[in-house]
This record gives sequence, C-alpha cells and structure tokens, in this order.
Amino acid sequence: MSSLKKSVMGIFDRWKASTCKANLQLAGKRCTLQRNKVIKSQRVAEREIAEMLRQGREEKARIKAEQLIANQKMESAYDILETHCELLFTRIQYIDQSKECPPDLICPVATLIYAEKRLTVPEMANCVRQFELKYGRTWCQQHIDNSSQDVAPKLVGLLTISPPSETMVLDALEEIANKFEVEWERPPTIEEKLATAPGALNVSSFPPFPMPSTPPSVTQHPQQVSPSASEPTVLPETASSPDKDNSGFVPNPEADEIDFEDLEKEEESISKPQPEPEEHTSPAKAPSEASSQGTSRRTSSRPSIPNPSPFAPPLPPSLRKKIPGEDDEEDDLPPARPSISGHRIS
Repeated sequence: MSSLKKSVMGIFDRWKASTCKANLQLAGKRCTLQRNKVIKSQRVAEREIAEMLRQGREEKARIKAEQLIANQKMESAYDILETHCELLFTRIQYIDQSKECPPDLICPVATLIYAEKRLTVPEMANCVRQFELKYGRTWCQQHIDNSSQDVAPKLVGLLTISPPSETMVLDALEEIANKFEVEWERPPTIEEKLATAPGALNVSSFPPFPMPSTPPSVTQHPQQVSPSASEPTVLPETASSPDKDNSGFVPNPEADEIDFEDLEKEEESISKPQPEPEEHTSPAKAPSEASSQGTSRRTSSRPSIPNPSPFAPPLPPSLRKKIPGEDDEEDDLPPARPSISGHRIS
C-alpha cells in the first residue's frame, strides 16, 4: 500500500524550488558529518597500523593501510560534494527562473547526480529527484554513468573502486611510522627487486649519451642579410666560373671570326675524289686506252637511265620517252643519199 501511495504521489510531483533548496542544505550538512566521521576513523586506523608495525605484523598493517587510503579518498569526495551543495543552494533562484540548466551549473548538478548512486546520502537523492522533475529523466540519466563527461574529473577518480598500488601502501606505512616514531625499515617493492636482480638489465650502468655542451647557434652572420620576399635572390659570383646569364648561355668569342666560305671550300675538297696516280703504259696500249676514254666520255654525257623491271614488257617506239642526247648522236652521222627505184646511189 505504501509503494502504491508513493507511485501515485510521484505522478503528481512537480518542481519546487523551496523543496530543492531545503534538500541541498541538508545534503551539505550530511556531507560534512560524513567527512568528520571518516576523519575520526582514519585517526583510529593510524594508531592501529602503528601498533601492528611495532609488533611486526606487516602484512596485516598493509591491509589496514589499503582501507585507510580508501577512507582518505572518501574524505576528499565528501569535501567536493559539500562545496557543490553550497553552490547550488546559493543559486537556487537562478535555477528556478531558467527553463534549462545554466551552463555554469551543469558540472555541480551532474556531480550530485553521479555521486547519488555511489554514496549513502538520503538528502542527495531528494535533490536528484527535484532535478529530474525540472530537466527531465533523460537529461539526468546521461550523468549517472558520466556519458556526458560533465562530472568533475577529480570526483570520478576518487569514487572509482581500484586497489592502491604497492608504492602508495608503503608510503602510507612509512608516513605513519614516522608520525608515531616506530622503528620500521621500508622493504623494497617488486619493481625495485627486479631492477637490482643479478641478471637484470641495469640502465644506469650504461654511459650517458654525450650531449653538446653548447647548442648550435642559429644567429646569422652580421654580413649576411636575410633576403626579403620582394627582392630577388642573387647568388654570389666566383672567379673560377665565367659570367652567365639567367638563360645559361655562354658566349663564344671565336664564333664571330668563323668564315663560312672557308667551311664550304673545305667540305668540297673533302667530298671531291682524289685523282689516281698515272701509270706508265706501253705504246701498244695507248690507242686502246684513248678509244676507251672517248667512249667513256660519250657515255658519261648521257644521263643515267634506271633499268626497267625484268618482268615489264618493252614499250613501243611511239610511247617511248625521248632520251636527251640521242638527237645529238643522230646529227653527227652523215646524211644518206636518196635512192632511185629502191637502189642506193653511192
């Protein structure tokens, strides 16, 4: 019956600034009480740990130190929540007047919603209920698992359940031993044991890497001037290289003295065949050589006629082209006398 009554009352619930303000004030006071309670439990735990170290019960002291570290985290978490509750308590009128959550108050509201599921503070649950009525269940749901990333990162780290490291436990034991003046020698950690093992690689045994004593200078020479963007860059000239223009052409002073007529004469002399040396011939061979020379002169005056194809038929005289030089040979022959009745008169 009571659950049905609560469900019916929840349907007709509405946002009330006065209710939210009262719950915020009560939640802040509750956080203060819880923080003071944790501090008292820490003092008792420190005395117990010191007594265990005197008796040589180091393993049990380590377990107690882990619980002490968790209580220290809880103390810091209650301190943060108390600050956020006081901030929202002073800005409740601003929250009531605005339809949506103000940007500068998103982190405090999201932090309260995130911590309500992880801490036992009844007044904080009532505040979260009022925020659901004000901004909607969907908006508050995204802050429960911090999917919106609006929760204070420090509080997320403090409320995360994770065992402390061995170094943190030994530091806490050493601090308690010094506080209560207990003679206790800190044992080495596993990392330190592995580092000092005989077969372990000791990085400190290697020589240090040589570093330059002075960093390289990046200043410019006083004679050098950095070229500006508007002026073109001109490379310095050297004595060994000739003057060159931008095109890369190197002038040749001997090119102007060349005579092209001499070049043509040299080419003709090279292409002209050299005369063969004369051989002594006998008087009997002289007439034959003279006749052969006359024949060769006559034939050389004729132009060269390409040989017809052996498969082509001979052309008739009417279609045959006239070869220059044939008329000249016919003119050299003596004219024939006319014949009477078919007989040639000599």
